[in-house]
Amino acid sequence: MNKFNKIVSLWALVIFVSSCASVSQYQTAKPTGEGKTNIKITVNGNIREDGEGFPPFIPEFGINYGVTDKFDFICKLNSFGSLSFGGKYTLNTDDKFAVAVGPTMNYFGKIINATIPLHITIEPNELFSFTITPSYTTPGAYKLKESANTYYKQINGGFFSFAPYLVVGKKVKFIFGSNISFAKSSIYTDYGFGINFQF
Repeated sequence: MNKFNKIVSLWALVIFVSSCASVSQYQTAKPTGEGKTNIKITVNGNIREDGEGFPPFIPEFGINYGVTDKFDFICKLNSFGSLSFGGKYTLNTDDKFAVAVGPTMNYFGKIINATIPLHITIEPNELFSFTITPSYTTPGAYKLKESANTYYKQINGGFFSFAPYLVVGKKVKFIFGSNISFAKSSIYTDYGFGINFQF
Protein backbone atom coordinates (compact mmCIF):
# COMPACT_ATOMS: atom_id res chain seq x y z
CA MET A 1 0.00 0.00 0.00
CA ASN A 2 1.56 3.34 -1.00
CA LYS A 3 1.70 6.41 1.27
CA PHE A 4 -1.28 8.14 -0.32
CA ASN A 5 -3.51 5.08 0.15
CA LYS A 6 -2.41 4.82 3.79
CA ILE A 7 -3.33 8.45 4.43
CA VAL A 8 -6.75 8.08 2.78
CA SER A 9 -7.39 4.86 4.74
CA LEU A 10 -6.47 6.50 8.05
CA TRP A 11 -8.69 9.49 7.33
CA ALA A 12 -11.60 7.21 6.42
CA LEU A 13 -11.05 5.27 9.66
CA VAL A 14 -11.33 8.44 11.75
CA ILE A 15 -14.50 9.49 9.93
CA PHE A 16 -15.97 6.04 10.57
CA VAL A 17 -15.12 6.16 14.29
CA SER A 18 -16.74 9.56 14.87
CA SER A 19 -19.26 11.66 13.05
CA CYS A 20 -17.51 14.90 13.44
CA ALA A 21 -12.69 17.91 15.53
CA SER A 22 -12.26 20.68 17.89
CA VAL A 23 -10.45 23.97 17.78
CA SER A 24 -8.08 22.56 20.40
CA GLN A 25 -4.62 22.06 18.93
CA TYR A 26 -3.32 18.86 20.62
CA GLN A 27 -0.12 19.05 18.58
CA THR A 28 3.54 19.17 19.44
CA ALA A 29 6.16 20.53 17.05
CA LYS A 30 7.86 17.13 17.02
CA PRO A 31 7.27 15.06 13.86
CA THR A 32 5.64 11.63 14.09
CA GLY A 33 8.31 10.04 11.88
CA GLU A 34 8.04 8.60 8.38
CA GLY A 35 5.59 5.70 8.19
CA LYS A 36 4.51 6.05 11.83
CA THR A 37 1.02 6.83 13.13
CA ASN A 38 0.12 8.88 16.19
CA ILE A 39 -3.42 8.61 17.61
CA LYS A 40 -5.00 10.97 20.15
CA ILE A 41 -8.26 10.28 21.99
CA THR A 42 -9.52 13.12 24.19
CA VAL A 43 -12.59 14.53 25.88
CA ASN A 44 -13.13 18.28 25.63
CA GLY A 45 -15.10 21.07 27.18
CA ASN A 46 -15.64 24.78 26.59
CA ILE A 47 -15.98 27.91 28.73
CA ARG A 48 -17.35 31.14 27.31
CA GLU A 49 -16.74 34.63 28.65
CA ASP A 50 -20.27 34.83 30.05
CA GLY A 51 -19.72 31.64 32.08
CA GLU A 52 -21.72 29.46 29.72
CA GLY A 53 -20.22 26.42 28.02
CA PHE A 54 -20.11 22.69 28.58
CA PRO A 55 -18.08 20.24 30.71
CA PRO A 56 -15.43 17.94 29.19
CA PHE A 57 -17.60 15.24 27.64
CA ILE A 58 -17.12 15.86 23.89
CA PRO A 59 -14.95 13.03 22.47
CA GLU A 60 -12.32 13.84 19.87
CA PHE A 61 -10.23 11.52 17.72
CA GLY A 62 -7.05 12.75 16.08
CA ILE A 63 -4.54 11.10 13.78
CA ASN A 64 -1.06 12.20 12.68
CA TYR A 65 0.57 10.13 9.98
CA GLY A 66 4.26 10.66 9.21
CA VAL A 67 4.46 11.15 5.45
CA THR A 68 8.17 12.04 5.77
CA ASP A 69 10.56 12.52 8.69
CA LYS A 70 9.45 16.16 8.95
CA PHE A 71 5.91 16.25 7.51
CA ASP A 72 2.73 14.86 9.14
CA PHE A 73 -0.74 14.52 7.67
CA ILE A 74 -3.26 15.61 10.35
CA CYS A 75 -6.95 14.83 10.77
CA LYS A 76 -9.22 15.54 13.77
CA LEU A 77 -12.90 14.82 14.28
CA ASN A 78 -15.26 15.19 17.21
CA SER A 79 -18.85 14.40 18.01
CA PHE A 80 -19.65 18.11 18.51
CA GLY A 81 -19.70 18.55 14.74
CA SER A 82 -16.19 19.73 13.89
CA LEU A 83 -13.68 18.34 11.37
CA SER A 84 -10.21 19.57 10.50
CA PHE A 85 -7.43 18.22 8.34
CA GLY A 86 -4.13 19.49 7.04
CA GLY A 87 -0.40 19.05 7.54
CA LYS A 88 2.37 19.84 10.00
CA TYR A 89 5.95 20.57 8.93
CA THR A 90 8.74 20.57 11.52
CA LEU A 91 11.31 23.25 10.78
CA ASN A 92 14.12 21.75 12.86
CA THR A 93 15.07 18.34 14.32
CA ASP A 94 16.61 19.26 17.68
CA ASP A 95 15.86 16.57 20.33
CA LYS A 96 14.86 19.02 23.10
CA PHE A 97 13.36 21.93 21.14
CA ALA A 98 11.25 21.99 17.99
CA VAL A 99 9.26 24.48 15.93
CA ALA A 100 6.60 23.53 13.38
CA VAL A 101 3.90 25.08 11.22
CA GLY A 102 0.69 23.14 10.71
CA PRO A 103 -2.10 24.79 8.72
CA THR A 104 -5.48 23.06 8.69
CA MET A 105 -8.84 23.46 7.00
CA ASN A 106 -11.79 23.41 9.41
CA TYR A 107 -15.44 22.48 8.92
CA PHE A 108 -17.86 23.27 11.73
CA GLY A 109 -21.51 23.20 10.73
CA LYS A 110 -21.87 25.97 8.14
CA ILE A 111 -18.46 27.44 9.05
CA ILE A 112 -15.52 26.73 6.76
CA ASN A 113 -12.21 28.39 7.65
CA ALA A 114 -8.47 27.77 8.01
CA THR A 115 -6.16 27.82 11.04
CA ILE A 116 -2.50 28.83 10.75
CA PRO A 117 -0.59 27.78 13.88
CA LEU A 118 3.03 27.94 15.02
CA HIS A 119 3.89 25.06 17.38
CA ILE A 120 6.84 25.62 19.76
CA THR A 121 7.81 22.56 21.84
CA ILE A 122 10.27 22.10 24.69
CA GLU A 123 11.02 18.44 25.49
CA PRO A 124 13.62 18.16 28.28
CA ASN A 125 13.32 14.35 28.32
CA GLU A 126 11.27 11.53 26.75
CA LEU A 127 8.72 11.60 29.59
CA PHE A 128 7.61 15.22 29.33
CA SER A 129 7.00 17.91 26.73
CA PHE A 130 5.36 21.33 26.79
CA THR A 131 4.06 23.15 23.70
CA ILE A 132 2.84 26.69 23.16
CA THR A 133 0.83 27.32 20.00
CA PRO A 134 -0.18 30.82 18.91
CA SER A 135 -2.48 30.68 15.89
CA TYR A 136 -4.76 32.68 13.64
CA THR A 137 -8.07 31.34 12.30
CA THR A 138 -9.39 33.08 9.21
CA PRO A 139 -12.93 34.41 8.84
CA GLY A 140 -15.38 31.85 7.50
CA ALA A 141 -15.81 31.38 3.77
CA TYR A 142 -19.56 32.07 4.04
CA LYS A 143 -21.48 34.78 5.89
CA LEU A 144 -23.91 33.39 8.47
CA LYS A 145 -27.52 34.54 8.72
CA GLU A 146 -28.34 37.30 11.20
CA SER A 147 -30.46 34.79 13.11
CA ALA A 148 -27.45 32.48 13.71
CA ASN A 149 -26.23 31.85 17.24
CA THR A 150 -23.86 34.59 18.54
CA TYR A 151 -21.15 32.01 19.29
CA TYR A 152 -21.11 30.78 15.69
CA LYS A 153 -21.08 34.34 14.32
CA GLN A 154 -18.11 35.20 16.57
CA ILE A 155 -16.16 32.10 15.49
CA ASN A 156 -17.04 32.78 11.85
CA GLY A 157 -15.50 36.27 12.10
CA GLY A 158 -11.91 35.04 12.52
CA PHE A 159 -9.84 35.07 15.70
CA PHE A 160 -6.42 34.71 17.31
CA SER A 161 -5.74 31.85 19.74
CA PHE A 162 -3.14 30.83 22.28
CA ALA A 163 -2.86 27.12 23.17
CA PRO A 164 -0.69 25.57 25.92
CA TYR A 165 -0.34 21.78 25.67
CA LEU A 166 1.29 19.31 28.09
CA VAL A 167 2.28 15.69 27.33
CA VAL A 168 3.42 13.29 30.08
CA GLY A 169 4.41 9.64 29.64
CA LYS A 170 6.54 7.30 27.57
CA LYS A 171 4.76 4.75 25.32
CA VAL A 172 1.21 5.80 26.21
CA LYS A 173 1.22 9.54 26.86
CA PHE A 174 -1.30 11.52 28.89
CA ILE A 175 -2.20 14.84 27.34
CA PHE A 176 -3.68 18.04 28.77
CA GLY A 177 -4.45 21.05 26.61
CA SER A 178 -6.46 24.19 26.16
CA ASN A 179 -7.05 26.76 23.46
CA ILE A 180 -7.95 30.34 24.38
CA SER A 181 -9.61 32.11 21.44
CA PHE A 182 -9.99 35.88 21.24
CA ALA A 183 -12.97 36.61 18.99
CA LYS A 184 -14.20 40.13 18.16
CA SER A 185 -16.04 40.74 21.42
CA SER A 186 -15.67 37.49 23.40
CA ILE A 187 -13.10 35.04 24.73
CA TYR A 188 -13.69 31.29 24.42
CA THR A 189 -11.62 28.64 26.17
CA ASP A 190 -11.63 25.06 24.93
CA TYR A 191 -9.91 22.50 27.16
CA GLY A 192 -9.49 18.76 27.42
CA PHE A 193 -7.43 15.74 28.39
CA GLY A 194 -6.81 12.28 27.01
CA ILE A 195 -4.23 9.79 25.80
CA ASN A 196 -1.78 9.69 22.93
CA PHE A 197 -0.09 6.59 21.55
CA GLN A 198 2.07 5.79 18.54
CA PHE A 199 2.62 2.72 16.38
